[in-house]
Amino acid sequence: DRQDGVYTLLLAGSDDGTGNTDTIMVGRLDTVRHTANFVSIPRDTLINVDTPIRKLNSVYWTAVYSGASGSDALRRHIKKLIGFDVDCYAVIELEAFERAVDALGGIWFDVPQRMYYEEGPVIDLEPGYQLLNGEQAMWLCRYRSGYVNGDLDRIEVQHDFLRAAADQILQLGSIPNIPQVAAILAESMDTNMTASNMAWFARQFLRCRSEDIRFLTAPNTPAYVHDLSYTFLDLYNWIQMVNEYLNPSTQPVGEGQLDLVYLRGGEVCCTTAIQGISYFALGRRENAPEEEEEPFSHIIRITKRHAFYCAD
Repeated sequence: DRQDGVYTLLLAGSDDGTGNTDTIMVGRLDTVRHTANFVSIPRDTLINVDTPIRKLNSVYWTAVYSGASGSDALRRHIKKLIGFDVDCYAVIELEAFERAVDALGGIWFDVPQRMYYEEGPVIDLEPGYQLLNGEQAMWLCRYRSGYVNGDLDRIEVQHDFLRAAADQILQLGSIPNIPQVAAILAESMDTNMTASNMAWFARQFLRCRSEDIRFLTAPNTPAYVHDLSYTFLDLYNWIQMVNEYLNPSTQPVGEGQLDLVYLRGGEVCCTTAIQGISYFALGRRENAPEEEEEPFSHIIRITKRHAFYCAD
């Protein structure tokens, strides 16, 4: 049932050096029709696990910290969200990203606003069209503190940057210093690809046209659970996006292939049995008494589809 010449990729990057993969993208490269689609999954996406923090971006670091494979753990959770296992994966470090951009000679980009952040690693970018070196490109892709919608706005800027990079590379008709870039990435990533694999994918990418390269964001609804910000994927819009832009098979992915927590009609639902059902206290309470461990505790109802809603 596999489409001819179609490959799927999981790309992840660390945002702050802590090990959390705050940039997560799933891609599909069609080497027959010469198209490429990349879909970003928000870092705060809620996953169906019974742990204190249930964000997708914590999966990699949690596995590594416990002595397991971070990439294997991330791939398993991504499969639960998209319904199939990816062919290739790569988790890139910040330093490798910087070095790769420098090896490319920098990327011209129109920085949308003043970006300044001095707590922790400094970010300092002026607005306007300019040639970004590796460090500046990293600043651009990490910055989110000044956006109204935080990480969701950052994803859009990251997409704009990747579009600009793709356009410049396609206009050149080649990737500058491709052996050097492939070597930097291969030696600095947790990946199942070799440098020659990456070079081959790069050559296939060069056969695409700019209009046939798409960057999208998974449809989602932000919400608070236990006073923590999460993102719920919108199940049916998400399934439609997966089948249109990511699925490598001729057979569509269905709801029954996913293990996904979502919101529907003010209720928390899951495509499978939800783990840690008492965790889901929807909402955020300001100035809650410190001694109140469960600010939301009244479960309205639980359906046979494991849906429930909590209120104060």
